[in-house]
Amino acid sequence: MNFTELSKTSEVLLFELMKKPKIIAHRGYWNTGDCVENTIKALKQAQQLDIYGSEFDVRMSQDGVPLIYHDEFLEGNEISKSDFKTLFSAFKVAGHGFLPTLENYLTYGMKVPGHRLVMEIKDIDSIEEEFNIFQSVIYLIEKLRMQDRLEYISFSLNICRLLKEWSESATVSYLGGDLSPKEFSEYGLDGLNYEFKIWKQNPDWISESKKLGLRTGCWTVNDVKEFFELAEMGIDFVTTDRPDLLLDFSTQIA
Repeated sequence: MNFTELSKTSEVLLFELMKKPKIIAHRGYWNTGDCVENTIKALKQAQQLDIYGSEFDVRMSQDGVPLIYHDEFLEGNEISKSDFKTLFSAFKVAGHGFLPTLENYLTYGMKVPGHRLVMEIKDIDSIEEEFNIFQSVIYLIEKLRMQDRLEYISFSLNICRLLKEWSESATVSYLGGDLSPKEFSEYGLDGLNYEFKIWKQNPDWISESKKLGLRTGCWTVNDVKEFFELAEMGIDFVTTDRPDLLLDFSTQIA
């Protein structure tokens, strides 16, 4: 569904009066036919759009290099058990270009100050390994003085709590979908960022979150109708593979 299919009557008028959700590009703006998600090119393309920011995923190689990649395996290589040189080569041989390290990514990210960077630190079964990646990530953030440019999300409550202990001013949201706003508020974190079906199943959670002072986000929203529904519910942020589509919809009826 696109914006031309929405009724140009009460629904459109209602949307014009709503506070529109801020748009975050999921793994950058890569859905252009000539790009790969979680790459510098995807970030650069997202930075050219008038949106809130870009989300990206961080894992760590066996030799301690934080890198930008979503899946646990890269071309058959388990990231946590492979050295960065092997992973870099596999990524390039697969025709994806250059596998960015976190330091590469943040260096390019700082070039557009108004574009927020939303870092997902991937959850790991081992608490010790989660602490190791947390330490490596924080070292680079502090080295590059990027504290004010980043926000954080994770499926791991352990990682979320480590981030908040490191910096009370850090904006940290939880992705898990298994905690109500009231349950989550006891952790002293900043927001709930749940998939669409969770908000749909629990329509009161957004208003409850607002009363508790929690931010609300939704992933991964690629449909204009869902975007409209979330706006109607009062969601603060949406993460999408189609930032161009949602931005187009917002501006066409604004």
